[in-house]
Amino acid sequence: MKIQKCPTMFYVTILLLGNLWISCNKKFDEPPSFIAPDIISNYTIAELKNLHTNGMVELVNEDKVIRGIVVADDRSGNFYKSIVIEDSTGGISLSLDRYDLYTDYPIGREIFIKIKGLYLGDYNKLIQLGGGIDNTGTAPALAPLAATLFDQYIIRGSYSNEVLPLVVSISDLNDSYQNRLIQIKNCQFATSDTSKTFAIAGQSSPSAVNYTLSTCDGSKIILRNSNYADFASMNLPNGNGDISAIYTVYGTTKQLYIRDTADTPFYGLRCDGTNGNILFSQDFTDAPIGSNINLPGWLNVAETGSVKYTCANYQSNSYAKISAYLSGYDVIKTWMVTPLIDLGNYTQKIFSFTNADGYDNGATLKVYLSTDYKGDGKPWDYTWSLLPATISHGHTSSYGSFISSGDMDISAYSKIYIAFVYEGADGAGIKRTTTFQIDDIKITGN
Repeated sequence: MKIQKCPTMFYVTILLLGNLWISCNKKFDEPPSFIAPDIISNYTIAELKNLHTNGMVELVNEDKVIRGIVVADDRSGNFYKSIVIEDSTGGISLSLDRYDLYTDYPIGREIFIKIKGLYLGDYNKLIQLGGGIDNTGTAPALAPLAATLFDQYIIRGSYSNEVLPLVVSISDLNDSYQNRLIQIKNCQFATSDTSKTFAIAGQSSPSAVNYTLSTCDGSKIILRNSNYADFASMNLPNGNGDISAIYTVYGTTKQLYIRDTADTPFYGLRCDGTNGNILFSQDFTDAPIGSNINLPGWLNVAETGSVKYTCANYQSNSYAKISAYLSGYDVIKTWMVTPLIDLGNYTQKIFSFTNADGYDNGATLKVYLSTDYKGDGKPWDYTWSLLPATISHGHTSSYGSFISSGDMDISAYSKIYIAFVYEGADGAGIKRTTTFQIDDIKITGN
């Protein structure tokens, strides 16, 4: 008997394929276009800030709305639980109790803030807007706005608004520029700092690092970077350029905060015409604190006596240190010699370092250069030329601050050693036990 097969599965298969084709060709719903919030501003940031008296925390009673564009957020970590907004009249920092604020309030976003019920305060004269009063300290302070209240007070507007800095000079800066995005032309870090990093990643106390920025007209301002910024371990740029940053104050000190390293495109020639190429540098951060200097390629040897250079640290800054104090030797002469330094084919080569003295009573520190030294354990057997370094002296009852050695032109040389030679005494008849500190050794080429 011939059995006819049922066509049911065939038809089902055809039906499923048809539905699949329809599904694959379905036009998906597009995300809704941006709809501007039904709100307008009727108050300026300048008017809001005028309500504040320094040192106070005030409840804002004005039933007003301000509008601003976000000019700094917390994406890089250099700003902590805060964003900065500005309008045409000024800028203000918003203290907000949440991480990753940039996900809702990125740079370029328009926001409206209902200010009634919020609080104004200041952090040592830097005006901020927050959500309450913190009474846990010795004096009332501004508390951040709780995350659960963000949508009650903050209305999000359009994205990708243009954010341009105001070009100013350091001398022009006053409180009207607080929390504004500004740009200062022709800035550079000190030569002694260009081998350092933006901050000290992982260090919690102090939690930030200050650097002095200079312009070619000699003006100076502080750049402050958080150790928690994701660029903390990146090297500072060596050249000159225009910085964009948020202008802040700490008391009477003018300070800048960058959003990320793109704000410091210092790629041009420095004010002295060099490009800041680092040919050699040493800041002793890799030397164990309290131990004799024993860095790769370096020599630390006593010609007479047995005193050696050690690594010391003060306020998170490491440096080389030497003193004849309590050594008991009639004559002390100690050499600290760099590895062989290849200066390459640069036209101009500049050597510098920083140094300080303490309890000066006549010991000396001199700096020499050699081209015939062979790197063995007796550098005094070779020819050395004295360099015209400025050496700190005269602090007889305390320690002096680090000063620059001055820039020394060593352009005539190609391969060299540099020696730091200490001479002192701690015998029964004579005491020359001055302490010397050495840091930020650097050679740049152009």
